[in-house]
Amino acid sequence: MADALHHRHGKTPLAGFIFSITLAMTAISVLSFCIARRTRSLHSIRNLPFARWLILGVYVDSWAFVFSSTILQSSLGLDSSANACDAAILLCLVCYLTSKVVCTFFASLEKGGMLNSPSKFMNRQS
Repeated sequence: MADALHHRHGKTPLAGFIFSITLAMTAISVLSFCIARRTRSLHSIRNLPFARWLILGVYVDSWAFVFSSTILQSSLGLDSSANACDAAILLCLVCYLTSKVVCTFFASLEKGGMLNSPSKFMNRQS
């Protein structure tokens, strides 16, 4: 009976499982707050600057990663099968890649000065 209390989903200790779920729920709450804060003053999606779209993209990507990895971990257990482990690895790689692409694109726009003075770049194109 003592082993049943200390182990859940294979070899994961119960304390570790509870801590990881608590950490995931905290991360989801913080990311939800950040998304809400960025969209609170939003009146029209059409007038949203491109830089804010990129920032929202990073937040949404991070939120989706935490949410889906928590579902994978808590429902399937990552050590339950090779398919669950493969799905978790693929999820990590896809979310990492998308967040890096968005962050690199944001940094390149910022370095080029387009975020600070977009009118300078609009005049250059005409």
